[in-house]
Amino acid sequence: MTIESNSPQETENLGRELARNLTAGDIVLLYGDLGAGKSVLARGIIHALPGGKDRIVRSPTYVYIQHHPTNPPVSHVDLYRLPKNSTPEDLGLEEWANAECLTIVEWAQRLAHTRFAGATEVHIEILEGNRRRFTVENMIPPE
Repeated sequence: MTIESNSPQETENLGRELARNLTAGDIVLLYGDLGAGKSVLARGIIHALPGGKDRIVRSPTYVYIQHHPTNPPVSHVDLYRLPKNSTPEDLGLEEWANAECLTIVEWAQRLAHTRFAGATEVHIEILEGNRRRFTVENMIPPE
């Protein structure tokens, strides 16, 4: 599925739509350059979940993982500042990507050879101005 967005609000709304098909145990991998809208999309997903509407959602760039007590709980991961000598596994990958929470990973391209069966992959392309193209793959079908 490919969708274009013309504004940050449309990007957040896309996140809200994606959230409709996500549940505990799901992993969302966000790929895109700096400023592509990964955090805005993640905010839309988190705000759409029960208990997430009023959450302040920032990119967890400096802490790597931010937990949100939504329903399901969300582990929001940002691998942008992952040290060169580290691997995502050093962060406890198996611990934060589990069946009890929804995991959203920004800068998923830094996972290198790590693969997640059934993960939803969102590739974000910066067009001109505020326009973005989102390509969603391996989307979990609605129930």
